[in-house]
Amino acid sequence: KRIAHLTLLCDGDKGYETIVRLVNRAKLRGEYGFRSPVYLSELIADNEGLICLSGCPASFAQDENEKLAFEFMRILETAFGKERLFVEAQFHNLTNPKHFERAILLSEQFHLDIVYTNDCHFLNLDNVQEYQKFKKWVFGGKDDEDENFNLTMLYLADSEEIIEQTKQISSLTGKDFNKYIIPAMENSLKIARKLNIVDMSVKEPIFPPIKFANEQFDNMILEGLKEKGLNLISLPEYKERLEKEIKVITSKGFIPYFVMVADLCQFAKNRGIVQGVGRGSAAGSLVAYLMGITHLDPIKYNLTFERFLSEHRNALPDIDSDFSGEGRDRVIEYAGMKYGMKPVATFVFFGYKEALNFAARHCGVPFPDIDGLRKALEEQNIELEELEDEDKLPKVVSDFFKKWKHVRLEEMFYFVLNKSKSIGQHAGGIVYIDNLAPLEIKTSGGI
Repeated sequence: KRIAHLTLLCDGDKGYETIVRLVNRAKLRGEYGFRSPVYLSELIADNEGLICLSGCPASFAQDENEKLAFEFMRILETAFGKERLFVEAQFHNLTNPKHFERAILLSEQFHLDIVYTNDCHFLNLDNVQEYQKFKKWVFGGKDDEDENFNLTMLYLADSEEIIEQTKQISSLTGKDFNKYIIPAMENSLKIARKLNIVDMSVKEPIFPPIKFANEQFDNMILEGLKEKGLNLISLPEYKERLEKEIKVITSKGFIPYFVMVADLCQFAKNRGIVQGVGRGSAAGSLVAYLMGITHLDPIKYNLTFERFLSEHRNALPDIDSDFSGEGRDRVIEYAGMKYGMKPVATFVFFGYKEALNFAARHCGVPFPDIDGLRKALEEQNIELEELEDEDKLPKVVSDFFKKWKHVRLEEMFYFVLNKSKSIGQHAGGIVYIDNLAPLEIKTSGGI
């Protein structure tokens, strides 16, 4: 099996849903490591809302085997039609414009428009220069390395830069590409105007399908009243509060949410997994208390429900359920088994606080010094935001930078600050995604 590149654009929400579905299906197969390719047969069968460009120089359309390239284009034409298929062209090789020549040939053969794209590894030229500087800084190298790197324009170049490079290529090769480049760039605008905006906002919460959710909700509350010895007839304050909360929760459509969270808490209780008594605004809910989600009587401790949920707020309320580290993975595993492993995933965060460790390590700062600073930051509750303003640095940090000024630690730190170096897993958060977001597969096999 061969793997090649292909460019797909999302046309509105349908296109986004399609691309996420295709990518997640490929990720869950786990083939070819991190590359996880989408099968061409899948794309042919499932491409609603997608616009297809034939791909960069690493695509089948640009394969040295011209017969294979033409057959590939015929397949794409059948799947997408002429309205949703464009021939992609790039200029990144000053001495050999064969990829652009192939694009012209495919365009004429299949009567398709050419669209110019730029292989953007960087946002702008400054980023390219930063990268070159960083590479030499960390790995060593001569100042004249990659001297032609800027000419290849692997960044978001503007039209004037692209036209100038086209002139250079035409001059070097003796071939006139100028008559093709302007229409190809105009087609990029044509496609952009054609695309509908993808609405990334979640209009309403999506819950897993739970059979008899309303009945389970009612039963859990009744069981809670019985277990805690609360008689609503003799406790009008509890009756009034409970009726108010149920009315709001029902009107917002949040019953499945409460049932699901209560189910996880009940699983933990049955397995002897320690759970916190309840923190945050959820502790103000009598319903949460009766369902075993929290373990504080909100009326006894005069906690308000409105801080947690009110009829004037549509956002899903935040329920912080703390499970012990020893049993947390079992709760997550249960959620996957109960609600279907594929839509249940932990979510990732991007580790920016690695910046300080990374900079110090590459500047040769000994580990005990790095560890001492890290502990000082934790003891003083210094957050990343306090390090972003170079003029208002906490004293412990400014002193550290002065101590290591000779190795340019501060300069390195601010270069890597807020740049994603790695992906980490949130300690306990899980999300029911149902093809709403792309997945990443952990090396351990989890999602």
